[in-house]
Amino acid sequence: MIRGKVWKFGDNVDTDQIIPAEYLLTG
Repeated sequence: MIRGKVWKFGDNVDTDQIIPAEYLLTG
């Protein structure tokens, strides 16, 4: 269940989490 959800949201979360995550890490 977790793997399936992560895979499906992997593309969506990747772009939505990488952008803010990098910004916070870079800040």
